[in-house]
Amino acid sequence: MWLMKRAVVDGWDVNRAVEEATLLGLTSETLKQFFLEQIRQRQR
Repeated sequence: MWLMKRAVVDGWDVNRAVEEATLLGLTSETLKQFFLEQIRQRQR
């Protein structure tokens, strides 16, 4: 969820948000892909 907040609300670059999420413990590739799709849909 933090990944999505950083990218959508805070306006961070997606790569930077993914990097931070990984450092904070995001290990699930499935969750990561879900959040990236949600971010993509909201950045239109």
